Amino acid sequence: MVLAAAGADGNQLLSVKFVDGNTGYAAGKIGTIIKTTNSGVNWFVLNSGINVDIYSLSFRNINTGYVSGIGGTILKTTNGGISWIANNRSKCFVRVIDFPTDNAGYAVGNGGVILKTINGGNNWYQETSGTGAVLYSLSFTDTLNGIAGAMGGILQTTNGGKDWSFNTLGINPMTILVATQYINYQTAYSVDDGNGFYKTTNRGLNWQLILLNIPLNNGSNDIARGLLFINKDTGFIVTDLGRILRTTNSGDNWKHDSTFKDMIPKQESEYYNSLLKLIN
Repeated sequence: MVLAAAGADGNQLLSVKFVDGNTGYAAGKIGTIIKTTNSGVNWFVLNSGINVDIYSLSFRNINTGYVSGIGGTILKTTNGGISWIANNRSKCFVRVIDFPTDNAGYAVGNGGVILKTINGGNNWYQETSGTGAVLYSLSFTDTLNGIAGAMGGILQTTNGGKDWSFNTLGINPMTILVATQYINYQTAYSVDDGNGFYKTTNRGLNWQLILLNIPLNNGSNDIARGLLFINKDTGFIVTDLGRILRTTNSGDNWKHDSTFKDMIPKQESEYYNSLLKLIN
């Protein structure tokens, strides 16, 4: 898709965010940030001013956005990527960043680190997560309610990150919740790096496991990598080898939504979560 052509400088892209039907951003290895203003037909390179890997993007509108990555990197732009300002002094690996409002934002990463800002990223302070697990995914539905996917379970807050509870979901402690999405006050979804899809409809009190039954490919496992729901009922999952699964009943059943072609190496699977951002 678009990402393969977008990395004209040869750097791998790890995250994509479309703000509207025309304007989108992608970021990845060695500080790469690129932008499109014509729905991905053409992309041009932005100057991030850094040379470390960027793993996540969060944009509030076409002008204001944030990127995060290795070495505590958090950059902010207010002019559509023309210039970027570093505004985090933490040295942790910030894997995911999410802004539910213009002012309130959260970032998570290695060692159970959770960072929060209440002034649009000008200042960040660290929350107490209660875990040392690596946090791989993050989603807030408002300033109070959020979930973070970890190795061995899900972290949840209902008071804006002041307190976090860890739910093992009864899974193998080595299983990673690679993607999470809070849909509304009651409903949230997650997918692990295997065959598991998880859903709650009562604000995280109970989680239901639904097996995806992704088939083997030439004797090799194909596992889920990314998740995107466009509303409570309709959602997509992408896999290591390029499959796209689709549900129209809140994840109770899944079917293949595209013609599967085993053409992409597993090592390139990091950006499958990004491909989901292009589905609408």
